[in-house]
Amino acid sequence: GEKNCVDRWICLGDLFVKGPQPQKTADYIESMIERESITLVKGNTDESIVHGLPDKFTQEKRAELSPYVEFARSNLSKSCISWLKELKGSFNIETLSQNFIFCHAGLGGLDIATAPDMKDDVLITTLSGNTELHTASLFYGHIHIPYMRKISDVSIFNVGSVGLPFDLDCRASYIIVEIDDLDGFIKKASFMRVAYDLERLISISKAVELPGIAQYLDIMKLR
Repeated sequence: GEKNCVDRWICLGDLFVKGPQPQKTADYIESMIERESITLVKGNTDESIVHGLPDKFTQEKRAELSPYVEFARSNLSKSCISWLKELKGSFNIETLSQNFIFCHAGLGGLDIATAPDMKDDVLITTLSGNTELHTASLFYGHIHIPYMRKISDVSIFNVGSVGLPFDLDCRASYIIVEIDDLDGFIKKASFMRVAYDLERLISISKAVELPGIAQYLDIMKLR
């Protein structure tokens, strides 16, 4: 952030599940909260840590995901789970010219399914829920695939994933957005990819006995 002169970080949820060091991640996030340099949005896996997996999940899906959720929950402090519980699913920043919307999966819920190649009207309807989107930029996560699309006067950005990308590129993914101070429009949006020590990641994951590590390494293309 300092290197890129970032004024404010916004994290769009899914902070801990399927990661090998939940509390270390929480400690770093809390240090950013104390410096007032980050705003957090709740993701569906964050909600699962607090309230358990959704009732609508099949027994098969619950059996698959429960070990990940329990690992994260058992490795997080009570204070962390407390502030996780208070997170909102979305928030807005309004400028003179447009509305910036930040959410995890969409404005209609935390686990809405979308895809980068959806038809324009379907994508807008799915992401917006019951909200009318006009002259807006919407940023979301959830699907772990970075992309940008412009549909009429709405710009849609998926930021990808820092720790679990699904686009066959295991580097961390995020977006840096520059907003014009005069008119409030986006001046530049840059998709960033950052390599990190994958061997160390594997070593830590094995040492802490991260659940489903084989699947995790497959997703990261590390086997």
